[in-house]
Amino acid sequence: MRRILAACCLSCLATAPLRAQDGQEHHALIAPGKVPVPPYHFQPEYTFDAPGDPQRWSQQPHGLNVSFASTDQAYFRSEVPDLPQPSEVWTATGWKGERLNTELVVWSADTVSQIRVAVSNLVNDKGNALAGGNVHVYLVRYVVSNYPYGANEVSCGVTDSNPPYLMPDRLEPFQRFDLPASTVRPIWARGRVPRHDRSGV
Repeated sequence: MRRILAACCLSCLATAPLRAQDGQEHHALIAPGKVPVPPYHFQPEYTFDAPGDPQRWSQQPHGLNVSFASTDQAYFRSEVPDLPQPSEVWTATGWKGERLNTELVVWSADTVSQIRVAVSNLVNDKGNALAGGNVHVYLVRYVVSNYPYGANEVSCGVTDSNPPYLMPDRLEPFQRFDLPASTVRPIWARGRVPRHDRSGV
């Protein structure tokens, strides 16, 4: 099956990437003093992170950039996404009753307002279609984490020894959104293959 999502186009505290003991750079580090103790309920997304390499944003094409991306990779709010090759097409195969997931990454060096995502029918190479109503899209919001992406030694408790990081995590329904300059917004797409659809669709 193939699905094409059309994205219609109608801050910061400077920090350096943290280099861990293993020599790896950890992106999305934010200043500990800027993070209040979070309450145990929904809270707005923080926006005071900064890119580890600001020059990469100056090398991006102007306007809106969109690509399907791997669901096994994290895309940080202020870092240009590392994509092997941008793709406007997603291909997947699913059984009846199965759910399929993919991720769309939106980024821009410029401020872009009123971005909407339109979901079309899923069409295979034989021209058979699965209704776009079976696909739902969500903004991926960023939350504060005690650990960098890919950390192995972690716990669920509050720690004072680790600096905070801004990690992609929470899914939120939306109708439209604004994209500040030099930022990234992942979009999670979840498709369902109806149990009673005919085979080969």
